[in-house]
Amino acid sequence: MPPSVEERARTYAGLKGFHVLIADDMDAIRTLYRTGLSHAVPEMRVSMASDGLETVRLAQELVPDVILMDVTMPGIDGLEATRRIKADPRTGRVRVIAITGTVYDSATVLAAGCDGYLLKPVTPDEILREIARTFRA
Repeated sequence: MPPSVEERARTYAGLKGFHVLIADDMDAIRTLYRTGLSHAVPEMRVSMASDGLETVRLAQELVPDVILMDVTMPGIDGLEATRRIKADPRTGRVRVIAITGTVYDSATVLAAGCDGYLLKPVTPDEILREIARTFRA
């Protein structure tokens, strides 16, 4: 069931000022997520990375609140990027939400350090609800 207007407004209000790093090797997916998130929460800062190594570098440089991490990317995959981000004292508290088109055992994703897991295709509402959930947990 889709969220009510009131639920959506509460979720969006709680995410104002958040910095999200979108990590996906497909430009169309990065752009789709960025557009959807920016439209829903204009006050949200959005950065983008196209592979695992760039994601680790930008996480260390920008220290975002949350990373939307594609699992299958060139270089190092999203799970290895997550392990490196979580092992670094500068970025260990950054929330990471795995977003993938491949079904993984959730235990595998969580063992890598991900704080959440979504299966593609996902809507901006689903992403925003998962971001909010990871900060409530």
